[in-house]
Amino acid sequence: MFCQNKLCIYWEEDECVLDEIELDFQGKCTECIYIDIDDEDLKKYRKKSLSKFV
Repeated sequence: MFCQNKLCIYWEEDECVLDEIELDFQGKCTECIYIDIDDEDLKKYRKKSLSKFV
């Protein structure tokens, strides 16, 4: 199953590792669990990503 949500714990190389999922009325996966990133790491990754565009 193709997936673009790299922040979900079930994501692996553009695919969902689950056998089945359910979608809500907006088409979002109801099984999605986001990885926990602390604010300092998030700030560091944002800065690094932003530097590629500025």
